Amino acid sequence: MNNTHDVIDVIAILKEIMQKQLGKTPPADFEKLALSELNLDSLERLTLMVELENRLQVKIDAPWAYELNTVSDLVDALVKLTGDKPRV
Repeated sequence: MNNTHDVIDVIAILKEIMQKQLGKTPPADFEKLALSELNLDSLERLTLMVELENRLQVKIDAPWAYELNTVSDLVDALVKLTGDKPRV
């Protein structure tokens, strides 16, 4: 069985991390935003990536993550990563 997450799962996890770990309320059109529009400083962005790795049980390559432009790009990449990772 795969540890596969769909787009809705990943968006929900991302929103939860934003709220609980970073203390930020994602706007209604969250998925359409550029990552820069999330107004995360470097520590918050690192926290977000580490939390995503822990929750989704994936390894996010830092250079790869910095190439992503939008929240939608991030979500799509994470969905793909979780589909490639066997459940532990």
